[in-house]
Amino acid sequence: MQARMPRRTLLGFAVVAAVVPASIGCTPDADPGPDPAPTTDGPTDDSTASADAALRAAAAAAENELIALYEATITAHTGLAASLAPLAEQHREHRAALEAGIAPATGNPPNVPIVSADPSAAVAEIIAAERRAADARTVDCEQAGAEDLTRLLALIAASEASHSEALSATGASS
Repeated sequence: MQARMPRRTLLGFAVVAAVVPASIGCTPDADPGPDPAPTTDGPTDDSTASADAALRAAAAAAENELIALYEATITAHTGLAASLAPLAEQHREHRAALEAGIAPATGNPPNVPIVSADPSAAVAEIIAAERRAADARTVDCEQAGAEDLTRLLALIAASEASHSEALSATGASS
């Protein structure tokens, strides 16, 4: 029997998704002080845009890896599909948002991950991957140049953190 997440837990995750971006270090200080004098050694708008595009592409590739892990787990453990498919769909939405405005990835598709034969272990692998992804997106926030990209990465980090908590709390492997 599939465990269902209580409404209060879902509401809690919605609140976390709204609040976490402001508290995970992805926003600038309230008073950063006066702007330094412009120099020719600093990043230019073109270099910032290029760095942000590379950051978007790398984060989108990471989303592809998570999607592949979810799909492989659903294939190996069809009983988990009801719990995992909505989260995989959210990762597809993350990828689409990250790829907006950049050239689509032309590299090889991600390798099909090897999934544990034990459903609990397979879900534990997803939980660990979600936590690593949330940490990576948080670091990405600090590297993003554009405010809208910082916000997007923060929201994705919060979503991925909530996925790991939701999977842990619901016992999706039962």
